[in-house]
Amino acid sequence: MIARVNVRPLVRIQGALGSLGALLDEKGGKSLDYPDEMCKAFVNVKGILESFFADELEGCLLRVNLVINNISDGRVTRADIGWMIRGLRQELQSAIGRLLLIRIPSNRKNYLDGGVFAPIIRDSFPSAGLHLTEAQYCFAFGDGTACVFHLARSLEGPLRALARRTRVEIPPRAARGAMLTLIDERLGTTTPSDND
Repeated sequence: MIARVNVRPLVRIQGALGSLGALLDEKGGKSLDYPDEMCKAFVNVKGILESFFADELEGCLLRVNLVINNISDGRVTRADIGWMIRGLRQELQSAIGRLLLIRIPSNRKNYLDGGVFAPIIRDSFPSAGLHLTEAQYCFAFGDGTACVFHLARSLEGPLRALARRTRVEIPPRAARGAMLTLIDERLGTTTPSDND
């Protein structure tokens, strides 16, 4: 199963944490005399986490809630906020490290949606659907050899149907090449390898 992760929110969270650190450095002082600004910034981070990564980054979300509650209750100093930001960054880095992020070129992302390869075969031979889907994934990830393998496997059902239609006896475990040879012999055609 392939789950897509939009990395833009992760970048937004990192940016928001950077802004929080800059806000701390800019304001200076030991006390936290700007709790509303800080609370608003952390609520922004919380919103991003809840919208996109509530399950994957649950630890980060709990830490942000703790920070917001402490700021709201007035129980935190500037040093505490700095410590919390560092802890949240570490937690975020750890959580991101647990995610497998794979970049797929934008011109191939539609191959992850299914139904792109050979819709006629997919509709006529549902048993080919799994291998067509796998071929699409392989193509999207740039694995041409695996893509060709799955495309060839997806043709087994259609080849058996063609054999039945042309009244050719195909052994149950016949390879694709053997099926093509038997069908070619029946129809009196030649395969490209026969011409070499």
